[in-house]
Amino acid sequence: MERHFTGLVQGDSYPLSYEKFAEIYGKEVIEREAIPVQLATAEEVSRLMALIEGLKIDQEQQDKWFKKCNVDSYIEMSAEQINSLIQHCEKLILQLSVKK
Repeated sequence: MERHFTGLVQGDSYPLSYEKFAEIYGKEVIEREAIPVQLATAEEVSRLMALIEGLKIDQEQQDKWFKKCNVDSYIEMSAEQINSLIQHCEKLILQLSVKK
């Protein structure tokens, strides 16, 4: 999920045409093959939220995860991203249980 488009300048006007938009945004971006992304399921989000609560992971750390994944919330994450975080949290739990 790329969100870093800066080609249009606020306040400027542009012709409403595909050609101009493709020139500004990038024809190669617009016309490349779409790659479907499987979003996280409600169950995956719930599992991660339970792990976060149990591990008492603070909002600052969660914000770092959001930034790294280029999302604003867990429901925007791909299944791959959220499963990576679930595995990370499960490893933290394992490390804590081994230390005792």
